[in-house]
Amino acid sequence: MSLLNYREAEQILQICSKYGLGFTPYSPLAGGWLTGKYQRDVNYEPGSRMTLRPEPYENYVQHQNSIFDGLNSMKKISKKRFGDISMAGLSLAWLLSDCRITGIVIGPRKPEHLKPIEEALNIHLNETDRLDLANLFPVL
Repeated sequence: MSLLNYREAEQILQICSKYGLGFTPYSPLAGGWLTGKYQRDVNYEPGSRMTLRPEPYENYVQHQNSIFDGLNSMKKISKKRFGDISMAGLSLAWLLSDCRITGIVIGPRKPEHLKPIEEALNIHLNETDRLDLANLFPVL
């Protein structure tokens, strides 16, 4: 679950809340799409998830123009409201600011991939921030 596909998890989150269950999403950075790693009209880097295992992300490729537009807007919102936080950090903070989320499963491949976690834990998003970020991306 991430900013790119949270709508499909909404029903599950409601059920978890109803029964007092926690929810721990995986792939919170959408395979790198929410990190700024992928750019419009630029080939995917060899060894990236998009070259090693693109199948889970085909829906993102189909909607990439809308996603890239959302990412550009996200950068502007991030800089204006939160200063120097990465898109990855803001994406993780968005998830962690939902009281129904009990944790997140990440898969860092390099030590520097841990920095966004620290950023996410040191920022507070209010409901307006959450809605503004969520509305940047297409319904997938």
